[in-house]
Amino acid sequence: MFVSHSKFFLPLLVLCLLLAFQCEKDKNPLNPVFSGIAKTDDQANLIEDDPDDWQPRCGAPAPFCARAAYPNPTQGFTSIHFALSSGMPVKIVIHSPSNRIVRTLLDTSLSPGTHTVAWDLKNDAGELLPNGIYRVYIEAGILTHGDIQIQR
Repeated sequence: MFVSHSKFFLPLLVLCLLLAFQCEKDKNPLNPVFSGIAKTDDQANLIEDDPDDWQPRCGAPAPFCARAAYPNPTQGFTSIHFALSSGMPVKIVIHSPSNRIVRTLLDTSLSPGTHTVAWDLKNDAGELLPNGIYRVYIEAGILTHGDIQIQR
């Protein structure tokens, strides 16, 4: 009896483990796999959404929320907009497509309210970064992320 069940048990176990690993991988905000970008114009209007970017979105009361960066894709600069319901430390870091930190935009405490941080598409050394999709991590009580595409 055990032999007949074991031939089904092992493949089922492997399938369950693969599915569980894939779900955890997709939920990890530090995952360097880029799914796309939330495309916006220079007035912050959402053109095409990527539901994995910039969560939680502004709209409902929350300690922290973010809007999609704009414009995105971008050629010269982009703005990162977020809101805080109370004062707290905020850190904004840009990662390259290879998941290396290329720029720290902000690392300070901010007051409650809405905030906008501009990024000139340069690294910490002041050099223009090449085309590609860069991940922005915002840590403000929670960790969130969004992707920005440099396209010159």
